[in-house]
Amino acid sequence: MNNIQINTKLNFCYSIFLLFFFINLLFSFSEAKGGGGSTGGAGTGFGSGSGSGVISSGNNNGGGDNNSEPFFKYVNGKRVCTSLCVAIFIILSFVVTTPTYESTNPAPDPTHEYGKKHEATNTSLRDAESFSNQYPPNENLPTPEEIENIVIQDGYKAWIFKPEDILTKRTSISNDGITVELYKRKLGSKYDDMMIQTNFPFFTPEIHNPEEEILHYFEITLLNKVSKDYTVAIGISTKPYPYFRLPGWNKHSVGYHSDDGRKFWNDEFGGRDYGPEWGKLGDVIGCGYKPKTGEVFFTKNGKFLGIAFAGLRHIWYPTIGSDGHVKMKINFGDEPFVYKEALGFGIGAPGKVKTNEK
Repeated sequence: MNNIQINTKLNFCYSIFLLFFFINLLFSFSEAKGGGGSTGGAGTGFGSGSGSGVISSGNNNGGGDNNSEPFFKYVNGKRVCTSLCVAIFIILSFVVTTPTYESTNPAPDPTHEYGKKHEATNTSLRDAESFSNQYPPNENLPTPEEIENIVIQDGYKAWIFKPEDILTKRTSISNDGITVELYKRKLGSKYDDMMIQTNFPFFTPEIHNPEEEILHYFEITLLNKVSKDYTVAIGISTKPYPYFRLPGWNKHSVGYHSDDGRKFWNDEFGGRDYGPEWGKLGDVIGCGYKPKTGEVFFTKNGKFLGIAFAGLRHIWYPTIGSDGHVKMKINFGDEPFVYKEALGFGIGAPGKVKTNEK
């Protein structure tokens, strides 16, 4: 039996005792104690002066004797708590405690109605809702032809961030996809925010031991200091996803944002407290996903920040976004990760892509 079960049973007993205590206390005010006798059980009572009532099965002559119940007794016509009653009350007060933090689920992370520094427009929100209603998530893996092409390539070079056509003037992809640069909104553009996804989702191209723990993971390294007026976001999302929304703001997406360190999941408001703010030159931010449990987590400079969300199961695409200028280096697993626990894994799960050939 764990601590929660023990404390639950003790609290239940404590509640029953308190209920009994107060019911008896209530009756003590309503019962006649003086001026005459009262009859209880099988006996008769006599009153004289400050006579006391009879609650036993024998005769009780007035005059204030000490007939009693286990928890209460009568003294001079007044009902009082016995020593046993007081002792039990004190013991339960010390024994019955609320479950420890270690034995319970942590309280939900504080939520916020508004972002700390960055707010999207209502127009963006309405357009995003319309987009999601019109384009449901694609839950299909790459085609067999695409998988074959992925397998024959070295490491994870098949994965690359690929912006929507409308964003070509706000993005720059170079160095075989390793360097990504996002720019501030151009004059006349409708939206400040933008995001880009990879061409392929998280998945394992080849069959592995089903008992093997699979981790999909990638990291970005900031190559410039992000202005305090801008927000950079890293996370995952389904496809298609509105190009004008940061990951975490829309349906079927998770994000960790630089301006406030908050985590977002399908959250059109201010997010939940999660980790530290980030955006300094050289900051390395990682995003991991465990398909077995549906857990999503983030790291900063090699430090695990905790499970952000769990039980999320979709075909997920690595996603980054910003509302201003940011330049970053992408690592899908072809180079050692700063987060040591992810070594040997990558965007396509275990190490180099395995084949079925023996």
